[in-house]
Amino acid sequence: MKNKRASDERKEKKNGRVEADAISDSSVIFGKTVKTLGGGMFRIALPHAEHKHELIEVTAKAVDKNMARICLNDIVIVVLSGKIYELKGNVSAKNIKILAAEKRIHPALVESEHKEDTGGFEFEVNVAETADGEIDISAI
Repeated sequence: MKNKRASDERKEKKNGRVEADAISDSSVIFGKTVKTLGGGMFRIALPHAEHKHELIEVTAKAVDKNMARICLNDIVIVVLSGKIYELKGNVSAKNIKILAAEKRIHPALVESEHKEDTGGFEFEVNVAETADGEIDISAI
């Protein structure tokens, strides 16, 4: 248990350094994990290189062995190595807000915490009670 905790702390510390370097570099690509493929492979949604308002999905691999855990719907740091996309680390919630304010992350990748209700159905339920306070099932 002690070794696992020390390993997690090393991974988080390394991710912090990678994250700090990525935030200071304006050419870094930020994406969002859409699907886990297994074996360190993920489907990533990221902005198109020529058309910044469009999103594309690519397959990327986590290449570092000593990397922080990447989960579904995480904002990640993506690097293009030749024709292959690689994951370098994930971005903390605090830095996501900073990057979103600077408009360095595509707005579709960042989910707003206060989304408006986009529709749906509303049901009105009238529950009839009997004289002794029980619910009348036949009235439902």
